[in-house]
Amino acid sequence: MSGCGVWAMGKRRGKTKKHKPAKRLPAGAGGTQAGIGTRIARREEREQGKWSGARSWIAAKLPILRFVLIFGVLMGLFYAVFYRALTPDSAGAGALTWQLDAYAWAAGAVLELFGEEITVTGQVIRSPVFSLRIVRGCDAMEVTALFVCAALALPVPAWRRLAGAAGGILALAIINLVRIVSLYYVGVHCSHDTFDTMHFGVWQALIVVSAILLWVTWAWWATRSWKVPAHVPA
Repeated sequence: MSGCGVWAMGKRRGKTKKHKPAKRLPAGAGGTQAGIGTRIARREEREQGKWSGARSWIAAKLPILRFVLIFGVLMGLFYAVFYRALTPDSAGAGALTWQLDAYAWAAGAVLELFGEEITVTGQVIRSPVFSLRIVRGCDAMEVTALFVCAALALPVPAWRRLAGAAGGILALAIINLVRIVSLYYVGVHCSHDTFDTMHFGVWQALIVVSAILLWVTWAWWATRSWKVPAHVPA
């Protein structure tokens, strides 16, 4: 009997089930909803950070964007009115002719101060040795409009914009008057080719550079004691 007991006990021990080690679950599997919520929250934070960065960039660039927009609109309006006024039957044709006459008269007066025998008839400056006609393009109208529109578009107080526009008009008119007088002397003392070079090459570039330098100088003065805000009332 004792032997059977031993055998039976051993058999039962042989059939004893072995416990397998529990499988380790991946991290976050036990809290699936919490993991998804965390990922969504992180994604929303990243998107919110990107949007905040974009808004910060727009806010920082807003004065520049505003300047470019206003400048473009003003220049568009100028060209629309300017080219309409160039037609002979327009109401502004007389005003543009008056401006050319005024330049001819002023240049003739300066040349007379320098001892030249000058006769001014409309837009023509005559002397015994040379004649000069003031035509469209010799009035620096487009360069002056460029300066004025850039001055009015700068986000500074209105009185500074108006002062800059008025000062720029006066300064460019004086520079253009110097241009006309100098071209008269070039025509008197130099060849026709030299006159064309000074007229169409040198002086056109000088007028544009002068307008840019004047605007940069005025903008530095207008903004040095004024913090440019994102929005300035017109």
